[in-house]
Amino acid sequence: MNKDILKYLFILALAVVVSILIYFHFEDRKIEVKDAKYISDKEEYKNVKVDDITLIEIIYSNEMETEPITITDKEKIKKIFDSLGDIEIVKETDLRVLDDGFLIRVVVGNKALSYYFEGNILVLDKYYEVSGLSKIKELVKE
Repeated sequence: MNKDILKYLFILALAVVVSILIYFHFEDRKIEVKDAKYISDKEEYKNVKVDDITLIEIIYSNEMETEPITITDKEKIKKIFDSLGDIEIVKETDLRVLDDGFLIRVVVGNKALSYYFEGNILVLDKYYEVSGLSKIKELVKE
């Protein structure tokens, strides 16, 4: 009977060790993502020529209202598009900001690239804290 207890304790300890190893393996992967210049690395971003951009639509939204802005000035489009490419992922997060939406839609011909942010969180298949978004918000206000 003591052998059975020891056997179960060994299996339990082994499961704990494997779980810890798996946790740290995935934690390392998250750290690698942190240094990526995500938006400028995307093929869809790389394939856009600034001269081909027709307009950029910006939509601010909060609990009370939605404010759409359309930008057609070529110089301003270039500044915003370049700043969009500089947005970096800081880390993956579980945080959500529901009352501070910011949509950037880059219109190229009959196609559009869209990036949605909640506060400083980029919403894709997962949520990512980003840096560099404030520069775009400043350019939009100019």
